[in-house]
Amino acid sequence: MTFTIETPAGILQLDEKGGFSGFTGYDEDEAVEGILGRWAADASLSVEAARFFVKGLRRLLEEAGIDLKAYVEIRRRVAFKVAERLLQSMPGADEPIIQAVAILETASQTIGLLVSRLISMCAAYGRAIEAGNGKADVAELLEAAASIPSPFVHGLTAQIGEMMEYRASVESELEELMKARAPNVAGVLGPLLGAKLISSARGLEQLARMPASRIQVLGADRAMFRHLRERGAPPKHGLIFQHPAISRSPWWQRGKIARSLAAKTAIAARLDAYSGEDRSEELKEAFLRRYEAVKKTCQEEPARMRIIRTQKRKGRTRRRRG
Repeated sequence: MTFTIETPAGILQLDEKGGFSGFTGYDEDEAVEGILGRWAADASLSVEAARFFVKGLRRLLEEAGIDLKAYVEIRRRVAFKVAERLLQSMPGADEPIIQAVAILETASQTIGLLVSRLISMCAAYGRAIEAGNGKADVAELLEAAASIPSPFVHGLTAQIGEMMEYRASVESELEELMKARAPNVAGVLGPLLGAKLISSARGLEQLARMPASRIQVLGADRAMFRHLRERGAPPKHGLIFQHPAISRSPWWQRGKIARSLAAKTAIAARLDAYSGEDRSEELKEAFLRRYEAVKKTCQEEPARMRIIRTQKRKGRTRRRRG
């Protein structure tokens, strides 16, 4: 009976009494792959072979022609490489959030496609139905389509209803993930919008390292590239435009509000990534104070911008007539 022992320096062959039988060396990368492969296969060394190796380590290494200090150094380097590979392969703490955001986007796109097909199917049966993109509009569409005596229509409405329920369950789970992982970001932006920013940054720590100016335009890649290529106006906001404080405000107030919201988001992300202290209410109140100040001081559209906008309209009108 012989024993085979894979070490960081190579493969040792032992006889039935634990004596040296042979040695085959390999490089460190092969050692790393061998260790990871044994872990993946859940392979273990027999107790007897392990006892022979531990008791006769120095003697076995000498007979294999390996210096003990060199073996210790090889073992250290291989251990670091194995740890690095394991850390790279492990899913990050933000990966569930990133994947949940991707699932939500896919579910919304799928619902949109199915609703479009349902409207076309209803029109084929002589029922002209119009529907918006809101949940209430889709619900009205499903209710109206239920009266059409067609298994195709009924099956499609059932699929849309199930997909909407699934999307709602993912949103609920995502909110819980955000409250646990990033309570400050969730408090300032809301769980869903905060999750989208983390997903766009590819992680909470990556978001925490960004300056507020980068967070403000995060997600506006196309507009930024267009600005750099055509030398047009730079984007004032990216994903954070979805926040109701920005999207529901007049256009001339959005830039100031977006800067303030991005600044508070940057602080929130750093708290979540490095401190863990929940100061979401404090940050939210500070943002709301700035929001109210902008609303009071910038109530009317700037006169200069009104003149420019009027000139552009006139120019377009002349081009059409010519």
